[in-house]
Amino acid sequence: MDYNSFAKECVEELKITQRRFNENYDIDGYENWFYNQATALLTFSTGETELNFKYFEVGSFSNKSNTWMWSWANDHILENVKENTKQIREFGKNFNFTKFTDGCFQSDEFEAWEFAAIAVRLTSGIGIYRPVNDGLKIFL
Repeated sequence: MDYNSFAKECVEELKITQRRFNENYDIDGYENWFYNQATALLTFSTGETELNFKYFEVGSFSNKSNTWMWSWANDHILENVKENTKQIREFGKNFNFTKFTDGCFQSDEFEAWEFAAIAVRLTSGIGIYRPVNDGLKIFL
């Protein structure tokens, strides 16, 4: 399998998936968001109205160090929200894609979106939410 072709295909699929996700749930229309690792819930809210999703954390991209870290390699992430990334790591092992088996490495934001797109494909995800926390872009 050619990584570049596979990644490009996944990114194109994510564009469609993400558009559908936004049309169906209008997550940008909510005033607040919150994610809870203990419950693995991502919550959007405005007043009394709430929208909840089960989520997993794919990984994070640091603007400060220009590095990507898979959640499976991050000791600060609870097991229940990083379990799905272990299958992404196995995929990397099976196809000898070291970017899926190395926990943290130099990268850029475009590549982080590629990783998120591949994660959506491999896990049959419904979309990506990417909050920013102190220069850290987290891919849920």
